[in-house]
Amino acid sequence: MAANANAHDVLVILPLEEEYGAFCETLRSLEVAFCKIDSMPFTGEFRVLTGARAELKCVVAALGESRLHNPTVNTQELIRNFRPKHVIICGIAMTGLSKDALPGHVTIASEVFGLYQAKEGSYQVHTAEGYCREVAERFHEHSRKTAFKGKLEKLRQNRTMSEPYDHKCVFHHRPIFCRDELISGPQERERIYSSLNSVLRKTTAYDMESHFILQGCSYLRVPSIVIRGLSDDGVNKDKLPQELRAQVVSYCACLIVDGLQHGVLYKNAAPPKLSPYQLDLTVLMSKETSTPFDSLGEAVNALNL
Repeated sequence: MAANANAHDVLVILPLEEEYGAFCETLRSLEVAFCKIDSMPFTGEFRVLTGARAELKCVVAALGESRLHNPTVNTQELIRNFRPKHVIICGIAMTGLSKDALPGHVTIASEVFGLYQAKEGSYQVHTAEGYCREVAERFHEHSRKTAFKGKLEKLRQNRTMSEPYDHKCVFHHRPIFCRDELISGPQERERIYSSLNSVLRKTTAYDMESHFILQGCSYLRVPSIVIRGLSDDGVNKDKLPQELRAQVVSYCACLIVDGLQHGVLYKNAAPPKLSPYQLDLTVLMSKETSTPFDSLGEAVNALNL
């Protein structure tokens, strides 16, 4: 199947190859038509039939380790290749600062913040532009429907998970934040918590990619949302079962497919109003040199905006 053949309705972006594998395995278990794109590694196309008998053409792709050094630019390459109307950022994340978000849960982000350390003990917060809050809210509403819960429970029972991670999945709808480095331990977690306002203290997850991928979507004016499975707390990662990572990705995949089938995406969805050149030069990197662009003009010319 040749890439760039036609526009797609949905592009699902996952940061890692292992997440891509778990997502595709779930598609097969849900009996969703799926095929790999031979010309691009860790990329495949799937079709979803909605209740209105309309077919949504979707593509799922992993950025992979080699492209995670520059997720903003590489996201734009995927968007130019597949021309999606919507982007869904999926995959695993670490539990955030709220106490009730646990490994094995899923968060449908209500908003995404980029968190950067300005100086020792203080942080700058940047809001991701172009986030499609309406669609995120509808996915959360769908996660509470009885029919979907039944499908998810059947999927959960088909996987063997050790206690205490064999619990039913809980879906959260609160902010998440993104950092460009891991939280090193409990002391750093508490230091970050004490420096943030009440809104950010309610974050259910944090990861290292979502904010940068959203920037790539924003620059090209593609509405996007984030759905993340919580696989660990970022501190005790080695003590948690590896199967948990695949399980939470499967929960995300099940929600995405079932939501698309029930028309969640296009219920009066208006694309967000985006400014075309909201470029953060501190994180937008040149693909050739892996260094920040020197000027706005250089970035715009390099990205053909």
